[in-house]
Amino acid sequence: MHELKIEELRIGNYLKHKEKVYKVCKSNFASNKIDFSKPIPITNERLTELGFKGGLLEMSSWTFTHESGRVFKLRKGQYLDKDRNKKYMYMIDLHEYYLSSHIEFVHQLQNLFYATEGLELIIKK
Repeated sequence: MHELKIEELRIGNYLKHKEKVYKVCKSNFASNKIDFSKPIPITNERLTELGFKGGLLEMSSWTFTHESGRVFKLRKGQYLDKDRNKKYMYMIDLHEYYLSSHIEFVHQLQNLFYATEGLELIIKK
């Protein structure tokens, strides 16, 4: 299981605490809630809740249209790490370049989008 590091979190990231999804806010950093929280794995359901449209995650191609009208493609690939564990690499097609990152959790995808485009991914249920 991924050990959650506070350094990889931003206000607005989604985490799970006691089986409930919550959005990190400023007060969470002062409390110990983050210490007992878990990262949320990227799944078909989570991608849909974040606004992506596409087939099965295994089909490796999802499209995201931000409310600004910008369109992004998310592609999934697999690789084996040095211990022969299966890991995933996501590549985002930003129409100008490709960006790949070894991520497997929602907060990492949120951070990647924010870092490259300044856009927030928000769970819509």
